[in-house]
Amino acid sequence: MNNGKAIVSELGSELHIEIPSVKNWFLTIFYMVWLGGWAFGEITVLKMLFSGGESVGTFLLVWLTGWTMGGFFAIFVVLWSIFGKEEIYLDRSYISIKRGIFGIGSMKEYDKNSIENLRVSVIYDGNLFSGRKKSIKAITGIGNGSICFDYGMKTIRVGASIEEPEAKYLVNKLMEYEVGKKETI
Repeated sequence: MNNGKAIVSELGSELHIEIPSVKNWFLTIFYMVWLGGWAFGEITVLKMLFSGGESVGTFLLVWLTGWTMGGFFAIFVVLWSIFGKEEIYLDRSYISIKRGIFGIGSMKEYDKNSIENLRVSVIYDGNLFSGRKKSIKAITGIGNGSICFDYGMKTIRVGASIEEPEAKYLVNKLMEYEVGKKETI
């Protein structure tokens, strides 16, 4: 019985793992409703700015800048929650991690031979009301994944939406491809 979220594809010496984003429907619906009020505020202030009747104060320009940035963040969180995904590509030499929406996003490559200590590390339980301090990344499901490895002096994390048993399965799958093990040449 497989009830995991990730889709694993193997093509010879290559491995592709696709992990959908965290589906926090409460937060998504909240942001969608908030965006209605945001749009009203944005349009109202833009009309004031372009009406030319009154002189516009510095405060209004600063407020509009912050308001616009907040709106773009909310739009990003909604799109990430509904359409976002993390992808792990593995070939003979590199592991690549891509986070994106509609295929648009950032991809980072890591030399397979420099990866150490591939492991499962669950640091977020998904409960907003547990009393533990949470980062905005953890609450929105952008980052803080269960699969992690050391790369130089950094810890790389992926798989924010998966549970610990699925993370263990995926780590074992990656280990089959010699990730996180030192190879002798």
